[in-house]
Amino acid sequence: MWGDFFRLDRTPQFERLWTALEDEEDLCTCGVVLSEVFQGVRWRREYRQVGQRFAPLIYLPTSRGVYMRAAGLCRRARDAGKQPKSTIDCVIAACASAHEVPLLHHEAHFEAIAEVSKLQIVACS
Repeated sequence: MWGDFFRLDRTPQFERLWTALEDEEDLCTCGVVLSEVFQGVRWRREYRQVGQRFAPLIYLPTSRGVYMRAAGLCRRARDAGKQPKSTIDCVIAACASAHEVPLLHHEAHFEAIAEVSKLQIVACS
């Protein structure tokens, strides 16, 4: 989803995120999201710009319990016939769920995780 934002790919999620940033809404991130986003940064100038974008975000810690919740989410989704894309996505979902924050995303597998958990999804139209 952040990839859409930095590429200026005007998806509904991009528009929702842009509005949230303009309105200075409380936005959150977690360690694995930071890691994924910064892995994609190629140039020093871009690295600083991305860092400035993420600096004001609320950081959600990922405890041992979050990782255990992620494992449970993966198992429940798999048992329901819905294969999560990756362990990292289960960690992201578990972190959002543990902190009771809705998740803004653009990938269908998060919807599948939400169907078998208490993960809240930000609606975009």
